[in-house]
Amino acid sequence: LSMSLPGFSLPSIGSDPITADQLDDKITPEMTFQILDADSSQQEAVQAAKSGCNFILQGPPGTGKSQTISNIIAEFRADGKKVLFVSAKMAALEVVQDRLNKAKLGDFCLQVHSHRRNKREVIDELRQSLDTTPVATPGNVQAKIQNLQKVRSRLNEYVRALHRPQFTQKLSAFSLYGKLDKLHDMPEMQFFIPTTKVK
Repeated sequence: LSMSLPGFSLPSIGSDPITADQLDDKITPEMTFQILDADSSQQEAVQAAKSGCNFILQGPPGTGKSQTISNIIAEFRADGKKVLFVSAKMAALEVVQDRLNKAKLGDFCLQVHSHRRNKREVIDELRQSLDTTPVATPGNVQAKIQNLQKVRSRLNEYVRALHRPQFTQKLSAFSLYGKLDKLHDMPEMQFFIPTTKVK
């Protein structure tokens, strides 16, 4: 996509967005500032936004769109960037605002979406945002990050081992369990395989 307007150009994208299977290898806990739980597809959207991609985030109600938008705003806020969030529906704005308030990021937001707001309220809110002091980082955060990295590495190694092709047949434990599950209605057969010495 290229756009040419006087005095305006879209930011260049340095590389392809990170995919779900690359997340844990390329994104360390220190690089993550999400305020809400997110599955791998939501984290893909966050990384696409951070890399400067233009994309459409779609899904039926209740699939986590406002949650993902809140995480994107939090990530940009941690990076010192400003975000303009607009919506045709007031409910969407209010849901994201509520999520940011609960995560204690509401003081950094300036609400100008309500037709009921007057100039005095906007000025007071702007003053409150400017007067907000950053929260101190807890002293034990580094230890928690290291522990998270260890747990994440162990879980990833388990998943990779489960899907790793093994032995002569080159089948993974995951695929073998799938094959066994298809046979759960088959009658059991008792048999004996004699051991033979290989010369």
